[in-house]
Amino acid sequence: MAGDATITRTIHDVTQAAWFGGALMGAVSIPATRRAVDDERQGVRVADEAWTAWQPISTTAIATHLVAGLGMSWANKARLAAETGAMRTTALKTGLTLAAVATDAWSRRLGAELSDGMGALPTGSATARPEEATRRDATRKRLRMAQWTTVALTGAVIALGARMGEQQRPRSLARGIADRLGLAA
Repeated sequence: MAGDATITRTIHDVTQAAWFGGALMGAVSIPATRRAVDDERQGVRVADEAWTAWQPISTTAIATHLVAGLGMSWANKARLAAETGAMRTTALKTGLTLAAVATDAWSRRLGAELSDGMGALPTGSATARPEEATRRDATRKRLRMAQWTTVALTGAVIALGARMGEQQRPRSLARGIADRLGLAA
C-alpha cells in the first residue's frame, strides 16, 4: 500500500458507483416496474426478483467499498495525521458510509417484509382486508424513504471523496500542515 494506491482507489470508486447506481435504480425503476404490473402481488414478486438478482452484486460492491476505504485510509495514515481537515473529512465520510450501510440494510428488510406480507394474502385478492392494505402502504412509504436516504447518503459519500481529492492538492496540503503546526495566520 505504500506509495501509489491507484488500484485501491479505483476499486473504492467503482464499487461506490455501483452502490450509488444500484440504489438510484432501485428507488426509481423498481417501483415503476412494480406499478406497471396490473396485479399487486405479481408486481411485488417482480420487484422482489429484481432485487434478488441484484443483491449479490450490491453486497459485494458494498463490502469491497468498505475494505478499499480501509486500505486507502491505511495508505494515507501519515497525511491524515498531519493535515488539519483530512481526518475530519475522513471521519465524516466514514460516518455517512456507515449510515448508508444501515439505510441499505433497512431497505432490504422492508422489501422482504413487503414481499412476505404479499405471500400471506389470499389468492385472487391483493387487498383482502383494509388493515393489510394500510400496513403495506405504510411499509412502502418507509421503503421509499429508506431507498432515497441511501441514494442521498451514497451521493454525499461520492461528494466527500471529491472533496478529499481536492484536499490533496499541494496548496491544500501545505495549508493543512501549516494549520496543524500552528504556523497559519
